[in-house]
Amino acid sequence: MWNLSNYVILNLKEAYSFLSPHAKAPPIYFSLIWKFVIPPSRLFILWCLLHDKLPMDEHLCRRDCITVSSCNMCCLEGESCLHLFLNCPFAKELWTWLGSIFKKSFGLTSIKTLLSQCVNVFSIKQLRAVQ
Repeated sequence: MWNLSNYVILNLKEAYSFLSPHAKAPPIYFSLIWKFVIPPSRLFILWCLLHDKLPMDEHLCRRDCITVSSCNMCCLEGESCLHLFLNCPFAKELWTWLGSIFKKSFGLTSIKTLLSQCVNVFSIKQLRAVQ
């Protein structure tokens, strides 16, 4: 019996709240991520991206590994998450195209900002209309 809440049976949310009472609420874009049916492999890539854990050349350079780093799409800059998903000319063109479909311009300052904007733009109905 769990007597510290209104629930008789202990659930994970109650246990987490009890163990870390000062934990901040998750960002709003988490609702977008978990609302849709997204394959676990894609969710893992998104998790790695949000936690700066994608295996990129920039991470190898931080570990003093010598690499010849360049973006495979444009060959203009080194391979990094920010460049690959936001600053690469190919990525900018892709976000512009997607924005034209949803009639929205995306601010490409950070991944988290972009995801927060997506929460405001995308809905299940709109995504089904595009498919």
